[in-house]
Amino acid sequence: MITTEEVKARWAYSEISSSRLGKRFKNLLPAGIVDNQSQGLPFEQLPDEDRRALIRALKTVRPAAFVNVVETLGTGHFELATWTIAQLVGCVTLPDFGGVRYFQFLARPYNSEQADEIQPDLDPRREALRIAFDKDFKVKFPLIAVRSGQHDVLLDGYLRSILWLRNPIEPLPVWVPAK
Repeated sequence: MITTEEVKARWAYSEISSSRLGKRFKNLLPAGIVDNQSQGLPFEQLPDEDRRALIRALKTVRPAAFVNVVETLGTGHFELATWTIAQLVGCVTLPDFGGVRYFQFLARPYNSEQADEIQPDLDPRREALRIAFDKDFKVKFPLIAVRSGQHDVLLDGYLRSILWLRNPIEPLPVWVPAK
């Protein structure tokens, strides 16, 4: 069980290595945090001041309303769950990705009707096309989902989830609002 603040810090920590947003985070964070993440230091070993720096960076790189969804559609605490393929493809995507079921999002080309809302270099479907298949791929940083009504909404981890779907030999780790 972790707090919403920890979810935000973990979200930012995972973004450091992102091919799409990592540079923005690296420019805002002390080099030590970036080095720790690239060397595989587990999030749990980060000091509190690094966690606070990660949250500040997240609030700068991502729109405030987007970051605040962790609180507004969360429950104050999150727990680590493992999703099956069915749970992933049945969740709902963010409005920027159409607000549709994940399987519909996957089937739509990245230049679909919502393309004017998504910067092509930020679309995880497009980025996934550039990444070679790795039969040993493991999700290093759990995804983050929130709850809207009856539906889980995938907040963070779109590229990781696409890469996981290529060879889902292990359950998919996801931070979800605690019940």
